[in-house]
Amino acid sequence: MDTQAARLARTLRQLAQSRRAAEFSAEACSFGPQRAAILSPHKRKVKVCGRRSGKTVGDAIELMLGALEPPIVPELYVTLTRGNAKEIIWPDLVRLNAEYQLGFKVRDGDLELISPIGVKIQLRGAHTAQEIEKYRGKKFKKAIIDEAGSFPDRVIRPLIQDVIRPALTDYDGALTLTGTPPALRRGFFYECWKGKLAEGREQHHWTVRENERFPAFLAGQSVDKILADICKEFGWTPQHPTFRREYLGEDVEDREALLFEFGANNIYTTLPKAESWRYVLAWDLGWDDNMAVAVLGWPQYSRTVYVVDEWSTNHVDITDAANEVKRLVEIYHPQSMVIDQGALGKLVAEEVRRRHQLPVKPADKNQKGAHIALINTALRKGELMALEESVFAEECALVRKDPEALANGGKLQELPASKGGFHGNMTDAVLYGWRECRAYFEDPPPDRDPNWREPTETMKRALAEQKRAAGRDPLEMLMGFE
Repeated sequence: MDTQAARLARTLRQLAQSRRAAEFSAEACSFGPQRAAILSPHKRKVKVCGRRSGKTVGDAIELMLGALEPPIVPELYVTLTRGNAKEIIWPDLVRLNAEYQLGFKVRDGDLELISPIGVKIQLRGAHTAQEIEKYRGKKFKKAIIDEAGSFPDRVIRPLIQDVIRPALTDYDGALTLTGTPPALRRGFFYECWKGKLAEGREQHHWTVRENERFPAFLAGQSVDKILADICKEFGWTPQHPTFRREYLGEDVEDREALLFEFGANNIYTTLPKAESWRYVLAWDLGWDDNMAVAVLGWPQYSRTVYVVDEWSTNHVDITDAANEVKRLVEIYHPQSMVIDQGALGKLVAEEVRRRHQLPVKPADKNQKGAHIALINTALRKGELMALEESVFAEECALVRKDPEALANGGKLQELPASKGGFHGNMTDAVLYGWRECRAYFEDPPPDRDPNWREPTETMKRALAEQKRAAGRDPLEMLMGFE
């Protein structure tokens, strides 16, 4: 029953909300360079900032301010995975909505907020070609691509050029790319920041030093002391490339930050010719993350291993993945197949063995850090090769070390997604497959007789006929049957 007291309470709540909402503005909620980026009317922006700079909070404020104004068209926030989006920006959006009583409807299951006038803020992931197709044909008035430097080029380039850019056309929407500097000076994000695609894009940059709302700073701590303590913890000097890139947002080449030491000496264009090859197939499971299958091979008399084939996608069931593996088995006839049986992988592996008759065995995951060090030795010696445009090579340029694990326990491992890292499924598959390869047993080819000469074409034809005749029935030969 709608009593007078209930109506009065509702009116008071609405007044409190309107007063609180009136306090929500870029001027009231942000600081210097963060505010400049939020208020800029430029339609194409790039924000390259160091860690703890307030970049993500700025993204949240910008999205919410835009959602409070017409037109009633959705806004899109995209990062590598939906899980990353929930960890990175969702808490800030929910907090701002509650703190300023903005009246957004929070749809936690869908990772969406709906403003009082009906504008949706949608949080999504996009780290495969299949994933980005979900946004094709939709309309947005604003899109923010966060951690853009962690996207593989095979994803972010078509995501922006083929999908997001057309989706912004109807309402002359704004596109912002944000992130920390990439470890290598290449890739689509780097091109938009410093390269040929930077023209026409407004550049914004700041660090934690400018973040007046950094909690430790508000608590009276010195930001410079905090940065010095970080360097001390990880054994860095202030000139260390990872410190300069991650915390100061500087443009420095930082190969040391990468987990895998893949370089120019690991690229091949064509496979060497050999009388015979031996192959291993490795399978890394994933759903939101990619399902990755790698075929590694090495020619007879060689200790160099080649990534000869790959398959990588997400959101596929066991049967579809098993059929793809069967296709690769028909081509390469691997002498061994390994699968990641971590978590629910054991259940999947049993299904693959029983229903699909694929004799996969568990990948050896013990002492993973030690084997990463060993595969890096092989990479430095040029004993592991891949195509330049391969998924493996691309992921090697994105997967970073976890400096905290390295400093605190000497553990060589991947930087987790919760800390802004990129997870490499293909790098994992190649690592498991490389551990299974037995190329190190190969001996050099035997010495030939010094009098040996390459047979002429006539001799080759005669030898081929002799070999063919050796397997025929003598009676058939006598009677002239072919």
